[in-house]
Amino acid sequence: MSDEKIPEEVIKLEDGFEPVPDSDVWKPSEEGDAITGVLVQKDTGKLGNGVYELEVEPRKFKTVYGTKILDSKLSKVKVGSKVQIVYAGEEASKDNPDNKYHKYLVGVKDGK
Repeated sequence: MSDEKIPEEVIKLEDGFEPVPDSDVWKPSEEGDAITGVLVQKDTGKLGNGVYELEVEPRKFKTVYGTKILDSKLSKVKVGSKVQIVYAGEEASKDNPDNKYHKYLVGVKDGK
């Protein structure tokens, strides 16, 4: 087996096809960070949490990794719906104040 790389000029799409851009990951860092887009895919990651793909602009996608709370809210949203997710900060668990969880607000248009 050869380790040769196929030259880029040989690897291409047929005429009339445009490449689909790679997805970026949405990583909220501050309370109030938000993302809005059309939910185009729901999946489950290796650890069992949800993985969601949002089209935030035509042909521009963002991946959102779920948490227990976010998964619960997005489980009620149909693919094809426009959603907005707002990071609402961290809160200490009532059962164990040393444990913190991330809070999110989720809104939906065009479906449930």
